[in-house]
Amino acid sequence: MQRRKQSAITLSFESERSTEPQNFSQTEPRGFRTGDAALPAADRGEKLSKSLMALCQEIAGALLSHHAAGSDLRIARERIARRLMETLRCERSQVDKLIELSKELIHANAYGRYRRNPLELSLLVQAAMGQKPFDATNN
Repeated sequence: MQRRKQSAITLSFESERSTEPQNFSQTEPRGFRTGDAALPAADRGEKLSKSLMALCQEIAGALLSHHAAGSDLRIARERIARRLMETLRCERSQVDKLIELSKELIHANAYGRYRRNPLELSLLVQAAMGQKPFDATNN
């Protein structure tokens, strides 16, 4: 009788969490705190993208933990969406885009690539951040 090695696949969503809490609000851009206005535009954009990525990692972790617990994922998604709407004080459509972006992150970590193409991803990021989509007819 031969011994078989058991293999396990693990997903890691290591976040770059700081010790100070990050508050997200509708009145000021996410991830910005009072002293951030003096930063150059490139640094502000990088900081905002890190905050968005951290938020999506948290959402992805919640989705995965519900999946691992064997919960009904529709109910879990609804609970997560309601909690995000209360916390972030944003519309349901924006929360849905955040969850979709988190699912893309899960897919990228599992398979090494995104399901959507770069244009679709950029539009998804725009919608997740609450920005209006770019109108190409103005060109």
